[in-house]
Amino acid sequence: MKNLIKITLIFLILLSCKNEKTSQKVIVKEQNYVLEPSEIGKHAFKTLTHSTYIHCFNSPDFKWDKTYKRFCSISELRNVGNNSNLSNEQRNKYTNISKTKYLDGLKKNINKVYSRVSDYCGDRLEIIDFTYTRNQQNGMTFIDGILEIENEANKTHKIKTTSIFVNNKYKLISIEL
Repeated sequence: MKNLIKITLIFLILLSCKNEKTSQKVIVKEQNYVLEPSEIGKHAFKTLTHSTYIHCFNSPDFKWDKTYKRFCSISELRNVGNNSNLSNEQRNKYTNISKTKYLDGLKKNINKVYSRVSDYCGDRLEIIDFTYTRNQQNGMTFIDGILEIENEANKTHKIKTTSIFVNNKYKLISIEL
């Protein structure tokens, strides 16, 4: 009888330790910001490699909207114009920025990067280094960075990044050669 109780007790202990795994679908939304300036290079790299991978293979699925979402939005840039430390000229520059002009500029600069690094497709790229300087202008913080990337053939390119500090987040406003 004691053995039966021991076996039952061991069985119940093992049964209670059973690890029930429930699968939950986790949706991760792409972010258009980073919290530290040192992370800007990785964010720019992710933006380029995602876009370049699709762009390299002339995928009909390539959508500029997904690339644009990785940058500071036009509404956020317009809100920068509310900074009381800005001159009237700068305030007007930000509050009246043209969405078309901003997005066309991003597209033009990214296409220049694509044309220069056309032998680089997505996962064949590697970050070599990211250096940056912090610039303060009229109460605003900008981060100017240099992202150095390399392909499998050890060919390197330096890509310039510019980010703005908005609402305690660093947001890309430019990627160019």
